[in-house]
Amino acid sequence: MVLCTHEHACGGPFNPIIDGWLSREPFTSHRAGNSMKGSSISGAWLEGDMQYVDGHEEQSQEAQPSSSWRSHETASSRDNMSVDSSHRDTDSQEDATPVVPRSRIQTRISVLTSVEQLMLRNDYKREALDLLKNQTYHHVRISEPFFFIKTGLKADMTRAFSYVGWYNFADMIEPGLKFLTMEFLMSLSFEETDNTTEIYFCFFDEQYKLTAKELSVAVGFDKKCLLDPSVLSKTYKYDRTTWWDKISEEPVSSKNSIVSIHNPTFRMLAKWICMVVHPRSDLRLSRLPELQYLFAMAKKIKLSPVMSMLAQWQKMIAGKSPIDITTLVMRIATHVKALDNAQVTYLPWEDEYQLLVGVEHFVQGYMTREGPSNSLFMTYPRYDREVELPCPRLSTR
Repeated sequence: MVLCTHEHACGGPFNPIIDGWLSREPFTSHRAGNSMKGSSISGAWLEGDMQYVDGHEEQSQEAQPSSSWRSHETASSRDNMSVDSSHRDTDSQEDATPVVPRSRIQTRISVLTSVEQLMLRNDYKREALDLLKNQTYHHVRISEPFFFIKTGLKADMTRAFSYVGWYNFADMIEPGLKFLTMEFLMSLSFEETDNTTEIYFCFFDEQYKLTAKELSVAVGFDKKCLLDPSVLSKTYKYDRTTWWDKISEEPVSSKNSIVSIHNPTFRMLAKWICMVVHPRSDLRLSRLPELQYLFAMAKKIKLSPVMSMLAQWQKMIAGKSPIDITTLVMRIATHVKALDNAQVTYLPWEDEYQLLVGVEHFVQGYMTREGPSNSLFMTYPRYDREVELPCPRLSTR
């Protein structure tokens, strides 16, 4: 293994960046006959007009509880929890501002401090609750802050979140709610109405309805975000194979690995999406939706992943991974004012309820290694080159 000095890694022939992201020059291995193609996306990070999001827009949209939640509790719309992720809102909804007046007057205290207080009104909910009782619940998965400081990539990642309209979403500090998350998941369903996706869920045995746009805003995505990822291919000429070839040398497949991505910032972004947007136990692979979101970040396209997140959430009931969307459920409940005058039990901040991803995870995943004097290197399996972190030239200007 050949170690690169900081100067060599940033300025030599191994330089996986272009405009702060991808390489203009060949990514060449020291091993004879094994060279990585140059990831040459001309101006990929600088194309289009700058759309910086300051992340402090006030979100005032509220959801109104359904007038009669039992009227919506039909076998076709409430008991069938299968989300067809191909159903999307149309592009015409991009600038829609979801404002739904709330008419309920709080006259009672809503209480949910134990699983016995959950109301089970049909067989599906009873079966779902039996599964959810055996699951483990955590706060949202995060990376250890000190690890990000060592990489020097946090500022670049924050900039990427701003470009794609995820600035507020990525800043998760709220505590999680276990029992409210259980109620949310076992009541979650959707239906298509006049080119609009309507999502139904319950808090405190009261049903709420949000459009996909409203739910996107509720969890923290910018209100200008597009909801339909197909717009990437229709308008921005996105092609999965072409895009993957520009950020990696590995042949495109259904099992493309994150470690095959050349650029360190894209690597970390892909890993973060696997942890937070589509949480799962296997964080090694970069799937189709995640490649679309990386493309949107590179092209500065505001795109919400809320539809693919819905599909992921509905798989959690029978899944084997810890349920770590409790913070997002907290945001949704706050958005619809379900927590006003409510008594709930929050997840403790103890270690057993937090999933922290640190340097050990990235070392085991062959993405990084620790060097002398607490130094950190970005590694590339099958290649002799490494990038010492932090590397100033990896940051955009």
